[in-house]
Amino acid sequence: MGIPPREAFADYARQLVERRTDWDGMHEFHSIAWDDEFLTPRTIALVDPAIDPDKYPRLMRELAFEAIHKGERPEAYALLFEAHAIGLDAQNAADFAARRVHRRPDAIEVARVLLADVRGRLWSAEKRRGDDEGRIVERFADLGSTRLQGQFARELVTVACSTGMLVHGLPMPMPTWQQN
Repeated sequence: MGIPPREAFADYARQLVERRTDWDGMHEFHSIAWDDEFLTPRTIALVDPAIDPDKYPRLMRELAFEAIHKGERPEAYALLFEAHAIGLDAQNAADFAARRVHRRPDAIEVARVLLADVRGRLWSAEKRRGDDEGRIVERFADLGSTRLQGQFARELVTVACSTGMLVHGLPMPMPTWQQN
């Protein structure tokens, strides 16, 4: 099978966040397959948003392992979740670390999708709650990019790259900052 085009991953992430119209719902973890034409979800696990975010990395690893154990050959994984966001400065970083962001009057609520493929690439798509225009902000990052920030993003890329090695026989991707 061929390598899915970048646009297919971007479309999947965008469509996943677009269909999120019911706020305060369950979070989702997707294992995604490629059939040389389309990306399709193979497993969708619903995740209770009351679960401590510190437990998400382990949960993603366990769900990925289950998908592989069932005989799936994931090409990518996606995580859909809701969060509160603020700009980062010293005070904001303290509130973020203490998990007080949701209490701040300047915090915005977002639905965000992170999607990582087995080659270490990451796509994100997000929209703000209350944005009547329905704008979606999309981003892309290669492994090693300074844009690859956050616990969920790093763990999702790690899970996807591990799947690439175990299932697809790919070499472990080298961060771009380490390449000659």
